[in-house]
Amino acid sequence: MLLSGWQDEWYRRYTEMGYVHIDPVALQSFKTSLPFDWSGPIRDRVRDKMTEQLISEAYDFGMRDGICIPVHMDNGMQGLVSLAGKTDHLSNEARVELHMLALYALGQFRKLKAAKGEAARRRVITQREAEMLKWVAVGKTAAEIAEITGLTVRTVNQHCENAQRRMGTANRLQTVVEAIRHQLITL
Repeated sequence: MLLSGWQDEWYRRYTEMGYVHIDPVALQSFKTSLPFDWSGPIRDRVRDKMTEQLISEAYDFGMRDGICIPVHMDNGMQGLVSLAGKTDHLSNEARVELHMLALYALGQFRKLKAAKGEAARRRVITQREAEMLKWVAVGKTAAEIAEITGLTVRTVNQHCENAQRRMGTANRLQTVVEAIRHQLITL
């Protein structure tokens, strides 16, 4: 996911051309966890025609200089905060502060993204599916649930299978566990 404050035209061009795969700044971010100025990778990278085109187009959009703050996470995911602008005046203290702000910002972004996913998951099953899962959670068989609710066994099983499919779970037990965990049902 690329979240940016870039001009729309530059963002579109960057993503359509797949520039992230040749961008010297993006590539350098995989090799270090320390903040770095854009000028280093841009200057040091052996350039081909596509990289030259990327750099030229970036310059046209005012993306000449900046600082990149890579963020490597324990689960193997990676993010980066890249700020455009002059960097030669930044003290070491300011760079450390930017690094801390980047870590905080990405942490907050991940938290918001997780909350959004959580909210979406909460809405994935119908009221009837939730009712079936509640009965499963207290140990009732499909036949017992059918008798209690006045539905057929086939309909009970269909509701449980629909909930399982919607939640992306492997079996009925996991569906119940996830439904409880995501507060789709309460006992």
